[in-house]
Amino acid sequence: AFAYVCQVQSLAADDTRRTLCEIGDASQVSDTLLWGDSNAAHFVGMVGVFAQAGGFRFRNLEIGACPPIDRDPAPYVLPGRLADCRRASMSAPAIVAPFHTLIISADWPSYQERSDRFLAEFFESVRSLVRQGKHVILIGKVPILAGYDRRCREKALSYPGLACPPVTAAPGGAVASVNARLKEFADQTADVAYFDPTRFLCPRGVCSAMDAHGVPEYYDANHLTIPMSWKLGRIILQREGLPAMFRLSGHRPGGGRAPG
Repeated sequence: AFAYVCQVQSLAADDTRRTLCEIGDASQVSDTLLWGDSNAAHFVGMVGVFAQAGGFRFRNLEIGACPPIDRDPAPYVLPGRLADCRRASMSAPAIVAPFHTLIISADWPSYQERSDRFLAEFFESVRSLVRQGKHVILIGKVPILAGYDRRCREKALSYPGLACPPVTAAPGGAVASVNARLKEFADQTADVAYFDPTRFLCPRGVCSAMDAHGVPEYYDANHLTIPMSWKLGRIILQREGLPAMFRLSGHRPGGGRAPG
């Protein structure tokens, strides 16, 4: 539905070259890549707002249900996704090579749940990127809204009596635990920054599937809608300005660590 969201299931040769996948300041060269799985794809709007405000341009490329690592993903993915994810991991060095800044997000808790080695492996992948002169920004996982069905009201028209109660959740659990480890790693690693939109998404500590007018903010239990992603970026910009780690226009190779 949103052609500029370049999420694929299987990586093809031209997926890294489509200009449709570039967002932000048209006067700039895309030296930034938003990379990951569907949990990176749903941040396209938020990062798009930051790019417009910060004067940078980025490309996005996401491979569904595949972790953004440069090593064998077998322990972390479903069997049906293994061939595609292996192809993506083998292609990772070539994918990231043209870019100075990498904005990475993924379904961190799911991969870590399949093997508790995941974060250690991912962190080593990031260290390898930093050794290559890359600047890395990690984005945390949004809270999960278990049981949410955005089509519930539509279904209720055909099934009278079907209840569609508000779906809310408080941040915490495995998501918060993994996010904390991402932040700790970023705080301890040069040229790595961490950003977590949860406090903007969940005012007063409550995350909701819909806004006050009944408009869906979540696409499903794990993902924001793309319109909400753009809205979230505008909310962050309005409340606190452009987050420091996304002030990329002045951050180039050899320029040191961006404030984070």
